Amino acid sequence: SSADSHDSLTECMVCSDNKRDTLFAPCGHIATCSLCAARVKKCFICKSIVADRNKIEECIVCSEKKASVLFRV
Repeated sequence: SSADSHDSLTECMVCSDNKRDTLFAPCGHIATCSLCAARVKKCFICKSIVADRNKIEECIVCSEKKASVLFRV
């Protein structure tokens, strides 16, 4: 179903229990939750070396899209 495919796009690629919430740098992909991100050496999506990790909080405008990292205050 479409709900299942949406869940697979938002769930952590390591533990599958939590939502993806950590932005990898420099590639910019979001593949894992913050708990699993520390153990990831290469991005699961593009295989780039992960040099930095940034936890993304919920957007203060809509509370649905996790976009606060995209806006510098």
